[in-house]
Parts: sequence; structure tokens; C-alpha cells
Amino acid sequence: MAEHDKQKVKYIPVRDLVLWTENPRDPISRNTKNVDVIRRALKDDRRKWCLKTLARDMGIRYDFSELPTIVYDKNVPIVFDGNRRVIIAMLKLRLYPEFADCRFKMPECPDEIPCNVADRQVALENVWRKHSDTGSWDQISRDIFRHKFRHEPKSVLLQLNEILGGVIASKGCLNQRFVG
Repeated sequence: MAEHDKQKVKYIPVRDLVLWTENPRDPISRNTKNVDVIRRALKDDRRKWCLKTLARDMGIRYDFSELPTIVYDKNVPIVFDGNRRVIIAMLKLRLYPEFADCRFKMPECPDEIPCNVADRQVALENVWRKHSDTGSWDQISRDIFRHKFRHEPKSVLLQLNEILGGVIASKGCLNQRFVG
């Protein structure tokens, strides 16, 4: 199979999309449902989702300049990249009535959106390329991704974070790159 055949653009109904719970920005239990991911993103205790800012930055229309990356797993379209954008579409389309009171302005969005459908390996490569050095992930997020999805050994920082019960991940001054 040629490299360009490993991904294609496909229009998918927003209601069918399943948010990726293993997002290194804020990993959640694999059994978590969309509603729980959205609730966590709106609560945003760790200030990693910033949905209101993203919606404001999009303006009046949903931004298709970066397509969500989707992997079909047992015929289920899972959002590997683009959870924040897809959540905004879900909120705008009022797919989850429990969030009807969401008060920030969201861009107009169609019921189906174009998505980059890829196999798991290509999707993971895209996620790494887009987030590893852009500032959207902190050091622990990068280390989690390296270990979990690139099968690299746990970094010293990740090991320390686990030993200390997550204190490094919760402290911005500790959860950053250091020059060695």
C-alpha cells in the first residue's frame, strides 16, 4: 500500500465520533464515555482544554483548516487528534442535552465534518508530529506518549511522577523540559 493510501478524507457525522480517552494532554480511563470527556474538558481543572478560547478563535464558522484524525476501531470512529475541535462541534450541535447551558459562543458547524481517516500507526505519527514540540503538551504528556505509544522506556521524570503520586504533573514548574 502506498503511503498516500494510508489516510483519506471522509465526511463523518459528528454524532458518530468517539473522543479519544488516551489523549496525552489529559488521559482518562478507556471506558469513559463522550459525555464524561466533555464534562472534564468543560471543567478544565488543569487548564489543558481551553474550549472557550478555541471556540472564540475559530470565529463564526467551524474551522476545517485542521481536520480531526480518526481511526476506525471495530467500525467505531475514534478521534485520535482533534478532541477539542470535535467537542466544540458536539456542543454546538447540542448532541448532549446535559450541556445545553454551556454559555460561550461557538462557531456554526454542520452535522457532518471532514475527517482525516487513517490507520492507527499513521494517526499516532500525526499526533506526535503535531504535538510533541509545539507547546500543546507538557513534558509528562510527551513522556507518556513516548512510553505508551512509541514503546520507549519510562523516562526518569515519568517514573518520579508515578512514585510521587502525580505531583510533578500537577506542578508546572516541575513539569517542563530541562536542559541536560
